[in-house]
Amino acid sequence: DYVSGPGNREEMMGQLFALFITICMTTGECHEGVLGVYASEQDCNQAMFEQRVHGECFAVEPGDDQRPAMK
Repeated sequence: DYVSGPGNREEMMGQLFALFITICMTTGECHEGVLGVYASEQDCNQAMFEQRVHGECFAVEPGDDQRPAMK
């Protein structure tokens, strides 16, 4: 049973996954970027395949007062 409260947001929303890529400049400087946030790891992996990018899907937790825009 779901019990409402500030600590149970993950139970209600489920785990979220962000698709990260690493972008390297010709100067050798590299940065990570997020291409999207997805409702499941499978959706994240599917997006990576469809967009033809080499990245990684990591579980993320939204802040207490944030609701991410998901694809």
